[in-house]
Amino acid sequence: MRRRPGYGGPEPEAGEGDDLKMMRSAMEFLIGEIQRLEGRVRDVLLGLLRESPLRAMLYPDAAAFDGEMRRPRPRIVSRRVRKVEQYIEAHWAEAISIRKLCAATGVPPRTLFQLFRAERGYTPMWFQKRTRLRHARQALSTPAGETSVRQVARACGFTNLGHLARDYYLAFGERPLTTLANAKGSAD
Repeated sequence: MRRRPGYGGPEPEAGEGDDLKMMRSAMEFLIGEIQRLEGRVRDVLLGLLRESPLRAMLYPDAAAFDGEMRRPRPRIVSRRVRKVEQYIEAHWAEAISIRKLCAATGVPPRTLFQLFRAERGYTPMWFQKRTRLRHARQALSTPAGETSVRQVARACGFTNLGHLARDYYLAFGERPLTTLANAKGSAD
C-alpha cells in the first residue's frame, strides 16, 4: 500500500480498493458517532478505537488517525428537522402541542421524534423548552421598567414558575431572579 498525499491513510492497491474504502468509510462513520458522545464514555471508546487492530490496518500512521479523529464532522440535519425548528423559533411564545407541530410541518409524530433523536439527540419539545428559556434569559437580562420573573414566565409560555426556576437553573446555572437582579443592578 502507498500513502495518499495529504491524507495519511494508505492508498489502496489494485484489487483491494473497494473493501478498503468501505472499511475506511465505516471507521470514519464510527469516529463521527463517537465524537458526538460526551464525557468518559467518549474517551473510553476513542481509546479503544485508537488501540484497535482495524485502526492500525486502515491508518498505519497513528498521527493521521489522530488527525482524522480531530477533524470536525458536519452535522447533517434533514429539511424536516430544520422546518420544525424554524416553526418553533417563529412560534416560541405560543402553546405548541405535538399535534399542532405535526400539522404545521407535515411530519407524523413518530417520525418527528425519531428524526430529532437521531439527528439532534433530543426531542422537539426539549428544543421548544430551550428556545423559551433562551428568550426568558434575554428578557430577564434586558428588563424594561418593572419587569418581573412572573411576567417574563408568562410571556415565554411558562405556566409554572417552579418549573421555570428549575429548568432555568439547570440551563444557565443561576436562578431567574438572580439574572433579573443583576441586570437591574447593572442598569442603575
